[in-house]
Amino acid sequence: MNKTFLFFCLAAVPCAFGDSATREWDLGPLHITTPVEYAPGVPFPVRFDLRVKHGEPERMEIRFNYLARGGAFAGSLHNAGTGKIFSDVGVLETELVIPENPVDLALALLTVFLSPDGSWEKRTLQANVPLLPVGGDRDLYATAAERALTEGATNPLNVEGPLEEYTPRAEYFTQRTEDPEGREWVLEETNFPALDAILARPASAVSPVGIYCWADEYLKAQAEIARIGIRSVRMAGPWAGADAAMRAAAENGVEVFYTLQIGADMESYRQGRRPNFESDEAFAQAFHDDVAAFLRRYGPGGTFEETYGVVSPVVAIGLWNEPNFQYMIPNSGDQDADEAAREALYPHIVRAGSAAARSTAPEVKVVAFSTGGADFADKRFIRNIHLAYPDLPDNYDILATHPYNKGAPPEARKINFWGLYSIADGRAVIRDLFEELGRPEPPVWYTELGWAVAQKHGGRFPATANRVRNIVTPDLQAAYVVRAYLLAPRLGVERIFIMNLHDTDGFNAGFMHRDTFAWRPVAYATRHLLERLPRPRLLEARHDGADGLFAYRYQADGRAAESPDVWVLWNVMGPRAIELPWEGERARLTDMVGNERVIEAIDGHLRLTIGPYPIYVERP
Repeated sequence: MNKTFLFFCLAAVPCAFGDSATREWDLGPLHITTPVEYAPGVPFPVRFDLRVKHGEPERMEIRFNYLARGGAFAGSLHNAGTGKIFSDVGVLETELVIPENPVDLALALLTVFLSPDGSWEKRTLQANVPLLPVGGDRDLYATAAERALTEGATNPLNVEGPLEEYTPRAEYFTQRTEDPEGREWVLEETNFPALDAILARPASAVSPVGIYCWADEYLKAQAEIARIGIRSVRMAGPWAGADAAMRAAAENGVEVFYTLQIGADMESYRQGRRPNFESDEAFAQAFHDDVAAFLRRYGPGGTFEETYGVVSPVVAIGLWNEPNFQYMIPNSGDQDADEAAREALYPHIVRAGSAAARSTAPEVKVVAFSTGGADFADKRFIRNIHLAYPDLPDNYDILATHPYNKGAPPEARKINFWGLYSIADGRAVIRDLFEELGRPEPPVWYTELGWAVAQKHGGRFPATANRVRNIVTPDLQAAYVVRAYLLAPRLGVERIFIMNLHDTDGFNAGFMHRDTFAWRPVAYATRHLLERLPRPRLLEARHDGADGLFAYRYQADGRAAESPDVWVLWNVMGPRAIELPWEGERARLTDMVGNERVIEAIDGHLRLTIGPYPIYVERP
């Protein structure tokens, strides 16, 4: 079976089960029997009783993770087996074991879900059951059990639950109050890198602001992207017909980072998965050849430049998209086996793609991993591969990942059924990994990140009942995206590519409408950010996240000696009065989208009310 979960228990009754006390979790159609406590390294039985008939067969999937003290996700336990098909009532008995001495083990989580095809998105029943190890965290267990009373998913529908109404607004000086209960997140100390090390970094040559779309999408919306001011675009997909988009990007002064897989045209792109090749070697060779072919066309001095007489906009290539998910090796239903296979194969893909790039176009940067970030899967994949292949960083220039945090603010920890997740915590995993390896950390990019809005607020797609807690208003989408860009220098992240130009893949996180190109607030807010801070360099952190308060001073353009300083302030939880020391009689404030005010300093201070919508403060 597999590994990932939620809490949903209506009754928990100790009873006899062999020689040890057990706990029964009565979940209506599903009844689960587990031990009351267990010892790491000692196998224990678990029983699943399905008590209702199903009209169509469904697969039961079981996942197994553990939490560290404090509730943060600590790791996956890869021994839960494979799914079982149920077409009627039935029983599944299995035996699980926690490895001895996992680091900081506080609580295990057993997640079970039913789905017609075994996929998470189509689950019809979901439950999370906490398991308490001997010597584990009883308070954390009690919290998990309490959450289990209210969380779960039964017959999720394509409907959105009760959501806050949205009224477009003209100004963002008026701040709102956040509601962490509605989207389940907490504010705790932010796991940032040491501030001194960050302030000592040289200014970046480019803005951290990027966006993700495919080549044909860029071509259609290039004028709007230029109006926003974005000069860094991630492209992906088949590239055989990308000439027009590449020429437009070159003429618009846009840098392109192109994520490559096997296949220049759509048919070969769809077929470019490991099962369609006779061996790992044949698969890696095909990828090598496609990378070389792409760079012969779009690399420096390539045939694209010869054809059009312009310099290619391609500055970096990515070696596969989310190789830890189904895009390289499709899901088989056995997640443990799939993960092991992907971790074994991807280093060969990195080496093959890197060899092709460095022999064909050594000036082009090589970006590796771009891992999917669901349930800390990205960090697990990155860590496991680097520990097994510690010389792999010799084969790439930039390490990328996708730290989605599912509706929570970029500074907060999202409460998931398996524990807590935050962008900063994930970033710390990468820092710690390279310290453990004894190697300098490579530059880090976030090649996907974003926040979804509701269909009734202008989104293209409906949200399933399982995803309602991940939805934000368009105003908060704008604030979160801008704050993520602003946090990039503090995190030591060079570039962030927001997913997506417009809503796609069931994800309503676009900057604009797909057909009309009508802007959302996020487009206006990003344009204003780029006007105020074209290439920001962090100079000072007066408030660095304690209790959700941020006050950062940036040099607007870190590559221009005469560039002015700009303060940007926000408070995650919303309206808060603060004082900012100020030299001079007055200051100019601009809100998130560019509305201006001039205020007077009083006794050498500016008195401001700030909240989730960032406020820019400059000399008038």
